[in-house]
Amino acid sequence: MPAKKARHQPPIKVLLLIDRLGAGGKERQLIELLKGLERRREVECRLAVLANQQTQLLHSHFPDLHKLDTPIYYLDRRSAKDISAFGRLYRLCRDFQPDILHSWELMCSVYALPLAKLLGIRFINHTIQNAPARIGFLSRVWLRSRLTFPFSDVVLANSRAGLKAYRAPARKSAYIHNGFDLERIQQLQDPQTLRRELGITTSRVVGMVGKFISKKDYPTFIRAGILLLQQHSDLTLIAVGDGPRLAECRKMIPPAQRECFKFTGNRQEVESIVNLFDVGVLATFTEGISNSIMEYMALGKPVVATAGGGTGEIVLDGQTGFLVKASDPAALAAKIGYLLDHPGKSQAMGQAGRERLIGEFNLQAMTHKFTELYQQLAGSKPS
Repeated sequence: MPAKKARHQPPIKVLLLIDRLGAGGKERQLIELLKGLERRREVECRLAVLANQQTQLLHSHFPDLHKLDTPIYYLDRRSAKDISAFGRLYRLCRDFQPDILHSWELMCSVYALPLAKLLGIRFINHTIQNAPARIGFLSRVWLRSRLTFPFSDVVLANSRAGLKAYRAPARKSAYIHNGFDLERIQQLQDPQTLRRELGITTSRVVGMVGKFISKKDYPTFIRAGILLLQQHSDLTLIAVGDGPRLAECRKMIPPAQRECFKFTGNRQEVESIVNLFDVGVLATFTEGISNSIMEYMALGKPVVATAGGGTGEIVLDGQTGFLVKASDPAALAAKIGYLLDHPGKSQAMGQAGRERLIGEFNLQAMTHKFTELYQQLAGSKPS
């Protein structure tokens, strides 16, 4: 008797939802996930962006976005209170008939949850991307979390620390660490050409990648840099990013040291700039799993970062870099200075970090965990 042919299982349909694809960690993780899922057959994805297409094009900082085969729909939300986007999201759900709605932001969850309940779609509330030490009980973030968590099938974070910080309900909580696509560092710009373009003439470079916003502690990075320059004259400090606090941070630098600091603004070739670093720094107040730290590690750079949040889940203190207290420029400068003065130790830490990233924070591992989550959720009843 001939063996029965295995039935072909249709792919799980997942509709991902985000406000816009600006420069940021969650946006980078989303694009990396879509890249990974396009290589698998188990999941069929579509992406809905609340912003209109013209606004999105103005704020997009990811060249990989245009290489995706995943269909992208712009819901043309013109303001925070534009409820007409709700109707467009409803029509998209009706036409695509997703098995899972996967929201990447709290406001998206507020939009999407009523539809998920109305249409019987399983809902992933993937809004925890950081791990603040304190969340105000009357803040919008806390109130929206309390409103949406009970009605979600899964509350997802990118770190264990994030779930703890937001007090996510244990019975429906999960975390998946960010993953890095090593193809991003296969075609780096020539270092000497990039040095000339950025005006770097020193032999050593220390840099930080991140937005100039209140959650990133660039003032501490700058103060630490000023201290370092008192002992290391052959040093350039680079800040990669833009934001509302950029101007005030520039003003912190004494006139005699301004030539030692380079502010690049938003750049698409971030990995090529990181490749110039001797030490990668992240001074911050709240963090989940930092994409900047993963970029440092992928390129074999030792990390000096603020302790707290999910940073300790990726940086092993004393092995792949150093963790220091928040808002302590002297401690930050001391650890960076140690690595500059001990190049052998610095190189060993950077190599250990690269091996850790390849082994535990790679794109394949992240994609596999998301696929498993989708499969488990698709086989269950909606919450």
